[in-house]
Amino acid sequence: MRYLWIFHTMIIITFLFIVMPSAAIAEERTGQAVFKDLIIDGDEGERKVSEPAILFEGQNYLPLRAVTNTLQKNVYIDEQTNNVVIEDLHLQNEEQPANEPVETSQYQSSLKFEERVSSNGVIIIEDNEKNVMFEKNGYEPFYPASTTKVLTALIALEHGSLNDQVIVSENVNKLPGDSRRVFIQPGDVLTLEQLLYGMLLYSGNDSALAIAEHIAGSEEAFAKLMNEKAKEIGAVHSNFVNPHGYHHPDHYTTPYDLALILKAASEQPLFLDIINTPVYKAEYTNRKGKKVVKTWDTTNSFLKNSDLAIDGIIGGKTGFTTPAKRNLVTVAEHNGHQYYVVALKGDSIGRYMDTRKLLKTAYKKRAAYDQKIIKNINVAFFDHSLEIGDQIIASPGQIFIYKGRTFISQSFLSQILADVDQLTVTENNIKINLEPKFAFKEIMKPLSIALVKQPNEPSIRNQLIAYSFSSLLGFSYFSH
Repeated sequence: MRYLWIFHTMIIITFLFIVMPSAAIAEERTGQAVFKDLIIDGDEGERKVSEPAILFEGQNYLPLRAVTNTLQKNVYIDEQTNNVVIEDLHLQNEEQPANEPVETSQYQSSLKFEERVSSNGVIIIEDNEKNVMFEKNGYEPFYPASTTKVLTALIALEHGSLNDQVIVSENVNKLPGDSRRVFIQPGDVLTLEQLLYGMLLYSGNDSALAIAEHIAGSEEAFAKLMNEKAKEIGAVHSNFVNPHGYHHPDHYTTPYDLALILKAASEQPLFLDIINTPVYKAEYTNRKGKKVVKTWDTTNSFLKNSDLAIDGIIGGKTGFTTPAKRNLVTVAEHNGHQYYVVALKGDSIGRYMDTRKLLKTAYKKRAAYDQKIIKNINVAFFDHSLEIGDQIIASPGQIFIYKGRTFISQSFLSQILADVDQLTVTENNIKINLEPKFAFKEIMKPLSIALVKQPNEPSIRNQLIAYSFSSLLGFSYFSH
């Protein structure tokens, strides 16, 4: 009997390692991972699932159980076919867990720091408006001066075409005598793109006025667009009366609002190109049809003075009036993160030094935090097949097990089961929306993660395989 037991054991092992497809053998791998709360936005609102999203070696992996629940599908082991079946929930009597409320992350904390700066109104935001890393009077009103032109550029890029031919009106000669100008003249014909360079690089109030009249017909109508756009992007504590920022007591913003405006403008590629340009040559025609050539230099010392510049700065916009003093807004990108810095009511050099200091500290805090949250973890990859109807799809390196739970790569999920719309990525969370790629009722057979069953296989092998995969997926095989 003892020899017979050993013989049967050897037969089982042989079946597991030879007859069973090699794709079912897990590959152990150690790598660096970052954990984020996973929020799924659906028809019933947002919910945070109990398992995290895992960024493992540069690729997002999502918990399979959370995905199938969201898609109103059930995942279980079929005892007869040994398939891991994904099917409509109404076919099962299993009660699904209630949605968990979205709350503060259990995996990460926000990045904040303290710093000494000389400017009166200062803020630095990393990636999005929810991650304010530092602020000084960040929600108090200030005069923006020519940093106003960031909003003017945003509206022009959204409402106009770069090749639009703009005829400069007589109103440029009605600007106050101390206005900053690029000295375009009535009757000059420039493209909207040229005017944007003249406004953002050399800070021409006359360029801003020409843009406003082209887009809205008048300065007053354009100011209405400015205030509407500001409110739309969340800059609700601001008011604008002109497109250039020449001083007016009712023309104001806050560092936070201005950072939101800067972030919105930075989503326009041409805006980033312009603020990253040190010198621009414009060729256009005057009212007599003669060619005019002008060269406009940037007012931004970060692009002109290598002693001031630091790694990551893309560019920004300066501003000055006597009541506003010296202002500066800056866009930077460093190690995959975007930074928006606003320094208002400072001095000529201090605004740059404040911005440098804040960016350096932000980079340092980010690097230290990344080192802290990046973990070395062990995962078990397994390469089995996905069976959709009568189609078999290989899944090498797309699914792994971590602490008894199954995670599927976001890119692979998008290919085979549901379109994944990644709505936001914050310090704490990844928010996604899932849209099924098909209606399950239209498929002849249920979607299965399967080991293809061979005819006349021993029943003990069927049970072992089913039990093994049910354990990997994080549920009990014997509960179904």
